[in-house]
Amino acid sequence: AQNKIIEILMSFHDSPNIFVVGDEKQAIYRFQGASLENFVNFKKKYPLVKIIHLTKNYRSTQTILDASHSVIASPKPLLALKNYPLKKIYFLAFLRPEAEAYFIAQNIKEKIKNGASPYEIAILYRNNTDAFLYSEMLEKMKIPHIIESDIDILGDPDIRKIVTLLNAIHEPTKDQKIISALH
Repeated sequence: AQNKIIEILMSFHDSPNIFVVGDEKQAIYRFQGASLENFVNFKKKYPLVKIIHLTKNYRSTQTILDASHSVIASPKPLLALKNYPLKKIYFLAFLRPEAEAYFIAQNIKEKIKNGASPYEIAILYRNNTDAFLYSEMLEKMKIPHIIESDIDILGDPDIRKIVTLLNAIHEPTKDQKIISALH
């Protein structure tokens, strides 16, 4: 939708002046609706576009940047500006999500047993719904945890449907509530 808006706005000008920011490497995960296709199509549609590739990274270690570059090459590899201690990256593949959750929970349990503060441990996942699998596994292993989210569960379409049904049950004499529930 954002690309379509940009195309419409740019179509009114012979020489449109636009500044677009994006990260092709993160687009493969489709965060916030981003996609690699958007980058490819943008370059095709506007072949004279000037592309500025960033060369400095302020958040990651060089190990992480080198690993990401080995997966998705870019014209100029990023260089880390922070001197974090170098640590190995472990790449593990699991046949089932439950096996991954079990491994992560076991790993956390071991870290806590060896003195790591639980407040310094986090599990990052792509979708909020993925949290339930990890939460269940942590509960089974009696590992205390919390899930932090800015999602409003009452805004979820399925939850809103349930609330509508409950309202109709609560006030069955109100025609509008029954009609909403039936709809």
